[in-house]
Amino acid sequence: DGCASFAGGTFAGSIALVRRGTCAFTVKVANAVAAGAVTVVIANNQAGAISPSAPGAAVPVFGLAQATADALRTF
Repeated sequence: DGCASFAGGTFAGSIALVRRGTCAFTVKVANAVAAGAVTVVIANNQAGAISPSAPGAAVPVFGLAQATADALRTF
């Protein structure tokens, strides 16, 4: 869910899709960026939309409703 570090280069030049969960959005974003993400999308883990706040993020951060994120993950 992005709360632990990813292996270096996991998201090199890519968009990271991480699930909302047990840690702050800023932690998820920092971990994804450290692994090379150029954008972070946070998937809601419950019904409805989210608007994640990650002050000072070095990349764009977006949120997805659970149904949309589930469809994207299974594409």
